[in-house]
Formats: sequence, C-alpha cells, structure tokens
Amino acid sequence: MGPILTKLLPLSDSSHDRSHGSKSLAALLVLPACFLVAVLILMESAGPFWIWHNVDPEYAYLVNALKIVNLTAPGHVDHPGTPLQWLGALVIKATYPTNSSTYIIETVLADPETHMHRICVVITWLNAIILLAAGMVGYAVFKNVLPALIVQAAPFASAQIIRHGITLKPESLLILSVMALITVTLLALRPGAVEANRRGFAIAFGMVLGFGMACKINFAPLFLLPPFLLGDRKAILTFAASSLLAFLLFTLPALGAYEQFTDWIVRLFLGSQHHGGGAATVIDLGNYPRNIYRLFTRPLFSITFILAVFTLFAAQRRGADMPWPERQALKGVVLAQMAMVLMVAKQLSAHYMIPAYMLTALSGVLLYRIVPTLGLGGGTVRRCFALVFPALLVLIAITQAFGIARLDRNYRNMRDMGL
Repeated sequence: MGPILTKLLPLSDSSHDRSHGSKSLAALLVLPACFLVAVLILMESAGPFWIWHNVDPEYAYLVNALKIVNLTAPGHVDHPGTPLQWLGALVIKATYPTNSSTYIIETVLADPETHMHRICVVITWLNAIILLAAGMVGYAVFKNVLPALIVQAAPFASAQIIRHGITLKPESLLILSVMALITVTLLALRPGAVEANRRGFAIAFGMVLGFGMACKINFAPLFLLPPFLLGDRKAILTFAASSLLAFLLFTLPALGAYEQFTDWIVRLFLGSQHHGGGAATVIDLGNYPRNIYRLFTRPLFSITFILAVFTLFAAQRRGADMPWPERQALKGVVLAQMAMVLMVAKQLSAHYMIPAYMLTALSGVLLYRIVPTLGLGGGTVRRCFALVFPALLVLIAITQAFGIARLDRNYRNMRDMGL
C-alpha cells in the first residue's frame, strides 16, 4: 500500500494543481469578457458616429487614417494620436489588401460608419486581450488570483474609462498603453528580475512609454514610474533613449507635421485655459487650487492615493522589511498620479485623468503586498485588511454595473434624439 500511495499522491497533487489552475484561468477570463461585452453594447447604444455627440473627433481620425493609407502625413497631430491613425490605416488596408489607395479611399468614404466601427472593434479586442495577459502575468507573479483580478479591474476604476473606451480617439488606446505598463511593472516585481535583465526592462518600459505618449501626450507623467524600478543610472538613460525612439517610431507617419505638433504643445503649455486659450501664464492661479481639489473628489482614486502615501510614510518610519520592488513601484505610482493631477488641473477635464485612474489598480495590488509587512495592529488587522480587497472588487463590480447601465440609457436617449 505504501508504494501505491507514493505513486498516487503526486498524481493527486498534480491533478489538484491543474484543477486550481483551470479555475484561476476561468476567473481571469471574467473581467476581460465583461469589458468586451460592455464596450460592444455601449458602442451599439451610442449609435452611428455621425450623430452630434459622436462626430468629434472620430471622423477626423478616420480621414487621417486614410491619409496614411495614401502615404501622406496626417493633418491632425494635436495629441499626437498617430498610433490610432496608423492602426486605423492598417485595419482598412487589411480589409482591402490588394486594392489601390484610390479605390480604398472612395470605398471607405462611401461607407465610413462600417469602417469606423470595424476599427473600434479591433481596438476593443486588443484591450480585452491585454487585460487577459495582465491578469495571467499577475497570477504568475503573485501566485494568487485576487491580485490578478485587481489588476484586471483597472478599466473599471472610473466610468470615464469605459465611456471613452468605445470611441475612435486616443483614449481607447490609452487603455492598452496603461495595461501594458502595468504588465511590465508586474514582471519587474519578481525577485531579481530587474537585476537579471535591467537593459531589457529599460527597453520594454521605454517602448510602452513611447507608445503611450504617441497616443496622447497626457501619458507623459507615467514616465516617472519606471526609474524607481530600474534604479541604475545607465538603465534609466537607456529607458529615456528607448522612450524617445519609440515615440519617434510610433509617430513616424506624422513626420512632416512635427512642427505643427510642437507648436501646439507650446501653446497648450503657455495658455492658462483650455486648448491653449487664455492668458499666457501657464496656469490660472484663481482656479488651479480648486481644480486640484476637484480631481481628488473621486472616492476610489483619492482613498487609494491617500492610503498609498500613508503606507509609504509608515514604511519609512518603521523601517519595515517589505518587498523592495513593490515599495519602489508604489513610490513611482504615487508620483506619477500626483504629476498627472497637477498637469490636468491646469486645463480640467476628467477624461485626461484616465491613465491615473487606471493606475489605481496597480496601487491596490502593491498595497495588498506591502501593508501586511508593516506589522500594524497584529494578525487581526492584517486579516481585516485582506478582506478589503475582495470587498473592493465587489464594490467596483456593483458600481460599474449601475454606471454602465446608466451610461447605456443616456446613450440610447441621445441616439434617439439624434436620429
């Protein structure tokens, strides 16, 4: 019997591991599927792109995608938004791989709605895939499905993310960019990972940051996160260089319009009002403090941010033996979010905060790892803290379910008015 048990037990453990892994994989499919379904439903409810509440700037991005198909520089480079334009061009060209650019342009302009919808569906699938990949990486790193699910909850951190994720504009690709940054950050949290391949991580972070800034320049504050994990000066310089090269690569179709983009950025920086308007005082001192306060009135973002700040202070004072990469990453997240608040408060608009809102999920995972190491309040407090995150996921799920349902009703009402 002993030899038989010896032979059977490994098989039993292996079977249990496979069963547990299958359940975890099934759990990691839930949020990407929910995201995919929610976005596709909202796209349908919002109606065609020509309706008044959809027309700006979707049609501009379609026209500029056609310019890239025709091998000419796009005329709309304000954000600069070039990755969205060349992705649209790739989708259109893939639809008509053997046809001439003249035929493609005439066909697309004859039926723009179908082609714009197709581009949005491709982006939605890309976002769902990166959500699944981020969850799988989180599970591989933490050996626990809960933090992996927290990571995947990033697009549900604010209704602004889903609302703008259905559109043909750079915000939809910012979801992809932030999730890619979170995924690389999670890989860097593995013990000794950065030390073993510092240059590789520097290049990976640089490619993600360059892509994100090419999508929309308000991604730039997230540049502050990777240096905390890279540490080494040479690696940070490699990261900066690869970011610049990636930015140039992903904006290459707009090469002939760089001067237009830089002029626009200078005007935005100097202007104290929206779109570079107002006095050239950089900020409006009368509204700036109030705008900062308003950005911190969103409960999930503000509570997580404040908890992260207090956690870092507590760790510093107590000299806690916490995992070093997590501590460094949390510093980077807090600094990046604060920098984005200070930038967006200059020209207040909630959807400019999408990258900072999504980083709340990464901050939550880092807190999940760090707080138990602080030794505050004994085992009871740690157990209570461990219950916070499942409760938070449930709260996000309930809140976003109601929010998406309300947004769906609003879109249907506006669509009926527009039609």
